[in-house]
Amino acid sequence: MISFFLKAKHWQLFLLTFGPVIAFYVYMISNMFEMAQAGGVPQPVFFADIFTLMPIVILSFTLTLFAWYWSVVNGLKALVPSEVDLKLGRFKVFFWVPLIYIFLISVGLMIGLNASRGFENPPQFATGLIVVGAILVVLLHLFSIFCILHTYYFTAKVIRSAETKMHLRTSDFIGEFFLIWFFPIGVWFLQPKVNKLYAEGQENPERIA
Repeated sequence: MISFFLKAKHWQLFLLTFGPVIAFYVYMISNMFEMAQAGGVPQPVFFADIFTLMPIVILSFTLTLFAWYWSVVNGLKALVPSEVDLKLGRFKVFFWVPLIYIFLISVGLMIGLNASRGFENPPQFATGLIVVGAILVVLLHLFSIFCILHTYYFTAKVIRSAETKMHLRTSDFIGEFFLIWFFPIGVWFLQPKVNKLYAEGQENPERIA
């Protein structure tokens, strides 16, 4: 898996990551236009049917992105100078937290959308559960955002350190950080660097996964 993401072209990675998202929105909008042309008004059940697909799209998008982060860090770490302290243990912990969180949210959303079809008025006890759940989700969401930002930071550090073969300050790879954050744009600039580093590692196979 690691070598696949390291040698994939930028357009391949873009389509793999954002293709399902684009297809989902095209499917949703085209269905809404068809209903509008037929003189109908989209009903709540229509949106429930459409958004049942959303957790699948979210998981596909997330897994592809995180597979790329994992591949870059673990595939290129051997090209990073030994004096750079990478703290891989911390990276792995923060890497898995948002993945687990997004998986649980997606599964919960899927179950909730399916369950909502069974009744119009939720039972009274559900209100308290919703409030408690919302508080927990907010706290987990904030921590998950922190973990995701750390993953951006760490991936950017590995790319730039492997490229320059130097010990760097945060300001030295802030550009890579923002390119990872805005990945639909960043992929076109970052992946050629990753491809070049992968080719460099292939010249010394013992240095790269």
